[in-house]
Amino acid sequence: SGQQRYGATLWSGDILGSWDSLRRQIAMSINYQLSGIPTWSMDIGGFRRLDGDDQYQSPDYALLLTRWFQFAALTPIFRSHGLHSNTELYNYGNSTMGNIITSAIHLRYRLLDYIYSCFSKVERDHYTVQRGLVMDFPTD
Repeated sequence: SGQQRYGATLWSGDILGSWDSLRRQIAMSINYQLSGIPTWSMDIGGFRRLDGDDQYQSPDYALLLTRWFQFAALTPIFRSHGLHSNTELYNYGNSTMGNIITSAIHLRYRLLDYIYSCFSKVERDHYTVQRGLVMDFPTD
């Protein structure tokens, strides 16, 4: 009886591109599923990123972006978006782009059949794509 019956996708808002924001996204992704919202998303890398060209040249941000893509590959909606940012991977250099492609995007594509079957269960059985452990192991 709520938003989940309409197939609307929620996202976490205009978040910062920081390690703390990534940490919070992990908890949020499970909490939305526990609330019965199967289609949740975030802005991979944060909506508000480092100023100017710093986001494209910062080694720390390159690692953050790689980890964020790795996490996002396991979420229902896989989307990169940012304010005043060119979020195409080639802007971050060949090394960062290669790390993200081999560690996250290839994984996402390998999981597509599974992800599609999960979305079928969402429609048919009111399932969620991500699962809090308590959803499948209530007595643990």
